[in-house]
Amino acid sequence: VSAGRVNTLSEAVARRLRSLRQQRGWTVQHLADTLTANGMPTTRVALSSLELGKRVTVTVDELYAFAAAFGIHPDQMVNGPACQVCSDAPPPGFACLNCGTTGAIP
Repeated sequence: VSAGRVNTLSEAVARRLRSLRQQRGWTVQHLADTLTANGMPTTRVALSSLELGKRVTVTVDELYAFAAAFGIHPDQMVNGPACQVCSDAPPPGFACLNCGTTGAIP
């Protein structure tokens, strides 16, 4: 997705997808494997195409699957982090980039 203004909801989701994946230190393959294991079969190539703006649409099913993979509400895939200490609830072993809250390790 090119730098500058976000023109579509799908572009916003693609940017957020990449940002969340990178924040967690996940590879594109790890995300593809996670989505597939959660019932949304996808490939590394399909995700890369979305992140790079070569694919410009996101389905509602994908939006919900992406949000579930990251443990956030689907709205946060479009509108970004809600943090405000710490609605984004970082996963175990990770910290919120906004407030520093760490996810509890079970």
